[in-house]
Order: sequence, then structure tokens, then C-alpha cells
Amino acid sequence: MHNSTPVEFNQEHINSALLTLGQSLTLHRKQVLKATQQEFSLLLGISEPTLRKMEKGDDGVSIGIWLKAFQLMQVDQSVVSASRPDSLILMSMFSEAESRSPSLKEKSHG
Repeated sequence: MHNSTPVEFNQEHINSALLTLGQSLTLHRKQVLKATQQEFSLLLGISEPTLRKMEKGDDGVSIGIWLKAFQLMQVDQSVVSASRPDSLILMSMFSEAESRSPSLKEKSHG
């Protein structure tokens, strides 16, 4: 790729997707695991401030930490399969996480 012009990203879409992920993470932590932020951050091996950033949809959290969270949330790991490079992998994750959190679905559509 020889073009050095930066790609224009839809930041609103990115922020919305990260917020959806954060809300899904919060709901799973509270409703499924019945865990506090302190307990869940210990499970993930991260600090509580990092978990708070994730739950708020902060874009500064590494993908590795998110993948650990998805594993704890039991998100189907096939959505990150290298055999699907042309798919919208993250959108699959969002859909999977939302389908596990009916109250999040209602909030996002209401």
C-alpha cells in the first residue's frame, strides 16, 4: 500500500461499538458472574481502573485484554478465527455479546 493518506474512520461508530462492548461486559460481570469490579479485574489480571475503562468503552484498552474478557464471558472464539479475514469480526463479537444480554438489547433499541 503506497498511499500515505490516513483513512477516515467513523469515530461515532467506533465509540458506539466500544460502549456496547463495555455495557455487555458490565452486565455479564454483574448478572452472570455476580462479581464486583475488584473480583473481575483480579480474574482478568488487570487493574480496577483498566476494567472501569473497558466498561465505559474507552478505546485505550488493548485487544489482548478484551480477548481475555471475551473468554471469561464465553464469547464464541470462532468470531476471531483467522479463517474469516473478510468478515466483520468485531461486529460478530458485539452481536454475540448482545444476544447474551437481553436487557442491553432492549436499551440499545429503545
